[in-house]
Amino acid sequence: MRKPNSSNPPQDPASIPPLFSTGAIQKSLEVMGKVVAPSALVAALLYYFGWARTNALYSAFGIDQSLLQFTTQDYLLRSIQVALGSMSALLTVALVLIWVHYGLNQLRSSNPTWLRWIANLICISSVVLIITSYLLPQTDLNFQPVSILIPLFWTVGVALLIYGLSILAQLKTVRDKDRKETPFLETFPEWLRNWSVGLIALLLIVGIFSTTSIFAKMQGQAHAEAIKSNPSVLPAVTVYSKTPLMLEGAGVTTETINEDPDTFCYRYHGLRFFVRSGGKYFLLPNLWTKDVSFAIILPEADGIRVEVAP
Repeated sequence: MRKPNSSNPPQDPASIPPLFSTGAIQKSLEVMGKVVAPSALVAALLYYFGWARTNALYSAFGIDQSLLQFTTQDYLLRSIQVALGSMSALLTVALVLIWVHYGLNQLRSSNPTWLRWIANLICISSVVLIITSYLLPQTDLNFQPVSILIPLFWTVGVALLIYGLSILAQLKTVRDKDRKETPFLETFPEWLRNWSVGLIALLLIVGIFSTTSIFAKMQGQAHAEAIKSNPSVLPAVTVYSKTPLMLEGAGVTTETINEDPDTFCYRYHGLRFFVRSGGKYFLLPNLWTKDVSFAIILPEADGIRVEVAP
């Protein structure tokens, strides 16, 4: 009599479920969409990024944003550069991760032992990143390049840790009451898995938000440093006035052109046009020095004429 083969037959790769169900991710996104409207969230994020970049730029010259009186549209427009840089980086990373995930998913059916080793390596790397994010200096960073590494390492570390643990939970199987092997992760209720994915997504969004916020501030500060080192990148300004304005600054010169009080009597050279907002001109001296230079706020008035040149 022929003995039945006691070993389990090889499982068809097509019958093996993927590492992660897209349905769970979709349901979680639907839950988040009901809590916060995507369009409102995007507008709020763009507004904040524009505000952060603008605040870093103008505060470097001692200009408070309350003096600028920018509108919501102004901040949204000033966030485009930050948004494009962040989105291009995120889309590139997402494209790479999709292919990596596909390769790992194929490895699950062909060599699960290797996949388990890779998952363990991912978890170890993620713990190192998270610990490093807490060991980096947390204060007095002044938006230096190292400052962006704190939220970046934390976000990437949390994402990798969750991903690695999820792979291990999928590889570990348990037997149900029918003696059927089921991935350990699928033994939890569906609602718990969906909400967990949603909360994890929100956690990662917070990390991405923090990273992008620091990136926006670094961009504003870098723009300010570029202007300070070379004010000639700004348009040149000549100011005419009927009365003395007492404009001073490194490189600023005053010239009396006539004595008729009904005409423009004074001319000021050596100024650079920074921005006009709220009925005021914000000017910088032609030669910026850290110790003695300052921004000049000039209100719009009938007795003042401002000429701008390249």
